[in-house]
Amino acid sequence: MPPPRRFDRAALSLGIGVPVLYFVTQGVVGLLTPGYSFRQQAASDLGVGDSVRATLFNLGAISTGVLAVVAAYAVAAAPRWAPIRAARPG
Repeated sequence: MPPPRRFDRAALSLGIGVPVLYFVTQGVVGLLTPGYSFRQQAASDLGVGDSVRATLFNLGAISTGVLAVVAAYAVAAAPRWAPIRAARPG
């Protein structure tokens, strides 16, 4: 059983940041957008338009997606070094 690589551990740790980044981005941009209502409008409404706030929201959404892909890689790689025999393939 090979030990976990630094990248694998870091990627799993970053996975914790996926929902945090999503909700912080939505919350901050939502508060900065005049007239936006969290209860009556979809989050995607924040990314529409040519304003700096829309760009900030879209960058946050893209960053969330990138973090999710990195974390998914780490989850897929985890069985290689899982301490539980049943969790390892083969």
